[in-house]
Amino acid sequence: MATSKLTTKQQVESIWDLGGLIPLRLIKNVWKQIDEDNVLGLAAELAYSYLLAIFPFLLFLLSVFGLFAARGTVLRTNLLFYFSEVLPPAAYELLSKTLDEITKNSTGGKVTLGIVLALWAASGGMTAMISALNQAYGVRESRSWLKVHAMPLQSD
Repeated sequence: MATSKLTTKQQVESIWDLGGLIPLRLIKNVWKQIDEDNVLGLAAELAYSYLLAIFPFLLFLLSVFGLFAARGTVLRTNLLFYFSEVLPPAAYELLSKTLDEITKNSTGGKVTLGIVLALWAASGGMTAMISALNQAYGVRESRSWLKVHAMPLQSD
């Protein structure tokens, strides 16, 4: 790493000097780059993809809780407690009723469906992140469609 010829005080002053830009020009430049790079659209895509992945994961998790009834009720109660803290009452009530139905009728099919849907949705979220990072860094994807969509399922 190169060392600076400026003193610490000079370095701090130059940071706040903004390289000679006035604050209004800096704000305009930042907004222009946000607009050109479609940052808000990419953020919405990522948020949607990861929000979509939550529900299949909950289906899988609660089906597993239903299969292991003795320990599952404690875990389910704790999970519902945390949801009650962050959700509006009507949404919590709907979620609670749905989760009751899922855990009472847990079968191997629901576990399988839950894990398949959770992996599919998580893969979609990771693929969206890969494409967003590629766009942010100006990289063109050179891998095949299969490699791009199979990579998020791999673990290190």
